[in-house]
Amino acid sequence: MYGEVKNIMESNRYLVYNFRLFGVLKQFFNSLQKFANAENVDLNIIPQEIIDFVGKEKLSTIIDECRKNATLGKNLVKRLFSKFDAFFIVKFLNSFDAESNFPPMDVLESAKLLLQYYKVRS
Repeated sequence: MYGEVKNIMESNRYLVYNFRLFGVLKQFFNSLQKFANAENVDLNIIPQEIIDFVGKEKLSTIIDECRKNATLGKNLVKRLFSKFDAFFIVKFLNSFDAESNFPPMDVLESAKLLLQYYKVRS
């Protein structure tokens, strides 16, 4: 732990998850909401980054299993969210490194993007 703090102090940089990944997660969780009342599942509404991470077959299997074991509406959403929980989110975020399309970014740059995002939305 001390070594990490020392490195941050010496480099004057602290890297965090890429801000754009949270937009991908938002789009994904919004797509799960759309499945709540849909008769058919269209995986095309799920972000490609999620499909690449989970795998199209596995994702389809998880969604089909949830649909078989829950009624449409809130019960289905609750079941889907239990499959794609905080542990899933952390594993997804950690799967992106410096060589990925979503490399970690400096905390100050990320904070600026966050502030711009909320400034535009308000």
